[in-house]
Amino acid sequence: MRIALLLLSVSALATGCIIYDDPAGVVVGGGGGGRINVPPSFLAVDSAIFLDADPFYDTILFRADAFDADGDPLFVSAEVFDDYTGQIVDRFDLFATPGGAFDFESEWFVRSTNLIPDFYADYSVDFVVEDQFGDLEVVTQLPEIVAYY
Repeated sequence: MRIALLLLSVSALATGCIIYDDPAGVVVGGGGGGRINVPPSFLAVDSAIFLDADPFYDTILFRADAFDADGDPLFVSAEVFDDYTGQIVDRFDLFATPGGAFDFESEWFVRSTNLIPDFYADYSVDFVVEDQFGDLEVVTQLPEIVAYY
């Protein structure tokens, strides 16, 4: 029995691979070295629903400034929830803008979404930024409703 335990202990040490979760990120390494993943974060988020005189032209805009300290590729999205029913209404991917390293944006005509104009006041937006290792941050915001007619 002692020999079996000794062999298991030695074989575990011989691989030299360490993988564990850490509050600061995922640490993956072998033999004392390794990569520490720092979770991404939002610097700012903004969402607005722009009402037109003709509801056919109502638009919704999502903007986010997201940052990852170790330069991982980021995936940014906005999930619109109906706070009255607790259901997700629609999900939108945000895309990097050409002008800024941390700027993500997406704009949609409401008619091309699942949003219902009569319920705009009941909506909230969860902005989600995720890196390639699955670390993420979520920020909830109430969209601003802007009438420009």
